[in-house]
Amino acid sequence: MSLYFAIGSLPRLEFDAKPDTTTAAVIELFEMNLPESALKQLKVLRRWIDLRNLSRMIGQHEYFDYRGNESRSTLKEHLDNEVELPQYFFDFLSKFDTVDMQKKNFAYLIARYFHYERKKAKGLLKEFLQFENEWRIILASYMAKKSGRNLGDVLKFEDMSDPTVQMAIVQKDSPGQFVFPFEFSKLEVVLKEAGSNPTKQMQALAKYRFDFYAEMEYDFPFTIRRAFAYLMQLMQLEELYALDELEGRQELMKLMESEHAS
Repeated sequence: MSLYFAIGSLPRLEFDAKPDTTTAAVIELFEMNLPESALKQLKVLRRWIDLRNLSRMIGQHEYFDYRGNESRSTLKEHLDNEVELPQYFFDFLSKFDTVDMQKKNFAYLIARYFHYERKKAKGLLKEFLQFENEWRIILASYMAKKSGRNLGDVLKFEDMSDPTVQMAIVQKDSPGQFVFPFEFSKLEVVLKEAGSNPTKQMQALAKYRFDFYAEMEYDFPFTIRRAFAYLMQLMQLEELYALDELEGRQELMKLMESEHAS
């Protein structure tokens, strides 16, 4: 078995069609065919889901996303014993030691994840983390200005030396709507076309991310980059097709508020 076999076995993904495979099946395929170095990078990308699962556990939500590295029981066990997970998990729980404080300041953990993992990462992993971090910051800034929240409060845990954060924070005292930097003009278009409908906004964001990774399908065939891009696309489709209108609104609110609570 090989990387060529793994990628050749993947069914084609279309944004407007429900996928014919699952994240669990693709990860199993990758674990049998990708080198250990690639699987370690994949673990970092999947850690984002572990963070979101921790947010759900803090909020006592029933839903748990099993596409991460940890099951519900192992996540709890590792947190309780302060093992296996990166230190920023434990630092967060130590710094904010009540449920109320953890809910209000979960953005701290999100920011630590991106800061720590981007600093360590190289190559394609760094590129993927950079993209995911940038749209998150721009989206939060756009929604903050739209709702009248203070940008300084929304971005208070971010790395102020980060160019994307600097492009956003400079607008904290400016009147009117958020002005998208030129690099994010595509994101601006899709969000504004979606209007104020939360489900359409989630769909627009999913399409923006899907298209970013889709470009790698043709530019980097039969590479680790292509394999990872496929998985990121698949995750977007799974989330999109799992959402109903209420869930779309709740998920959007999580992105806009829970992860950047004041």
